[in-house]
Amino acid sequence: MEGLMMPTEDKQQIEDLTAYIDKKSVEGFNVAKAYPIDNALFNKTEVSFTKSDSDPQILINLSFTSPAKIKFFELRGTSNTKARPKTIKIFKNKVTADFDECENDEPTQEITLKEADYSGKTELKFVKFQSVTSLTIFIQDNCGADTTEFSSLTFYGLRSGDMDVKQLKKVGEDE
Repeated sequence: MEGLMMPTEDKQQIEDLTAYIDKKSVEGFNVAKAYPIDNALFNKTEVSFTKSDSDPQILINLSFTSPAKIKFFELRGTSNTKARPKTIKIFKNKVTADFDECENDEPTQEITLKEADYSGKTELKFVKFQSVTSLTIFIQDNCGADTTEFSSLTFYGLRSGDMDVKQLKKVGEDE
């Protein structure tokens, strides 16, 4: 679905939001050094995948360069079907989070992936994912392996505007 553009009712286009991820903001926790999170977010091949380090859980924090409305995501597993992510919690605009917070806090949406989700799109509750400036993605478990693996994670939606959120300043902040 590279370069996917789908018309919406208001003539905006649903698009791959990868180009709008601030690469400097991306953090992956409990990710094996040889299989970093950038593999799944930016390289997206079966050969260069992302893998957890010590157990099935992975925590990903990322920000967008401008606000987005997210409609769905695609997650591709590797050929190791037991290592595919199973339960995912997504938090909207939670700039930083740790494993304890993700396990205990109420996510914006929790998804239990099914077989069809690994080869297609997984819809999000679009009304809950408006004005998204950052996401925290918590992969809570997998399908039965000691570690988790996936080859790509892509978010699709609409850009809310061309404003660069990194340019925002607090009220009263000097230039």
